[in-house]
Order: sequence, then structure tokens, then C-alpha cells
Amino acid sequence: VGDPALLQGARVVRMNREPTSGYGWSFGADVQKDGSFDLPNMWSSTFCLTVMTARQEILGWTPIVISKEDLEGVRIAANAAPLSGRITVEGADTAKPADPNSPVRYRVQLTAVDVPATIQAGAMTKPDGSFATSALAPGKYIADITGLPAGYYLKSLRMSGVDVLNDDLYWTADPGRTLEAVI
Repeated sequence: VGDPALLQGARVVRMNREPTSGYGWSFGADVQKDGSFDLPNMWSSTFCLTVMTARQEILGWTPIVISKEDLEGVRIAANAAPLSGRITVEGADTAKPADPNSPVRYRVQLTAVDVPATIQAGAMTKPDGSFATSALAPGKYIADITGLPAGYYLKSLRMSGVDVLNDDLYWTADPGRTLEAVI
């Protein structure tokens, strides 16, 4: 289920349930023009089915448990969108333009939770602290910001004004929502 333009050339991929480095997938099937797919020969286990583009952007996922019967009608919401935001340093002069040659860059890393596979997306900040991920599938994530100077810490993390510092953040693939961090 999703935008036909996003699904063009996409595959449904069975990912292993154990965290792996990179994408630990074993096989997949092409998404048909009508959005359907068929994954034969699934054995009893817990998996994560993902909809993935040729560039390995994950558009959506769903955890599944296979027993002895075939599953039909599995729906995966594949309506990903980039997540943008900004990291600011408390007390910094925001009126002063950012130095484009500044070596200070932070990495925003998002890791999906409640999924039986490792699904991550990330982005580096620009000199002004802004960032944008590639297409990010809807779901619950834990956010991590790396590259902070010694003695700095993440003071606040808000998704469109809602505090998510000590909670998972829920991304709905609404490009109007932003992630704001203060260090």
C-alpha cells in the first residue's frame, strides 16, 4: 500500500530477525503494479517484511510470524518521507550566520523499535545544524545524536513541539513534522 511512484521498482524483502550489519536480508520479490507481492517458501519463524527501493531505502515494514499456514492479505504501509530538523547549541548566537567551513557536524541516527530486524536511517547536519534523512518509513524510532563535543549532551529533543527525549518518537511520514534538538 503506498504511492505508486514510490513503489515503482521496489521489492518486498524478508529480513532476518537478528540484528545484522547492513541489511541482513535473504530474499525478496518484486512489487507488482497493483501493489501486490508473493513470497513463496517461507518457513516457520519471526521475520520483518520490508518494502525497499533499489537504493535500499526502506519505505515501510511489518513484522510477521509464520507458522504452518500460508499468510494472505499482508499489508505494508509504504508511504515514506524524509524527516528534517535542526540541532542547535543552547546559548549560541543564532543571529550570526553559520560558518560553511566549520568542521562541526553532528549525525542524527534513527533506529526503528518493535521490529524484528535492524532498520536505521541517518543524516549529517549542515553547517547551520539542519538535516534531512532520506525517505523514512512510518513507525516508532529511537533517536541518537553523535559527534557531540566533549562535555556536551542532548538537552531536549522535540518532534513538532512534542517532547520525545525520553520516549520513542513516532514518525508518520508527514513532511510537515520536524525534529528539533538542543545540545
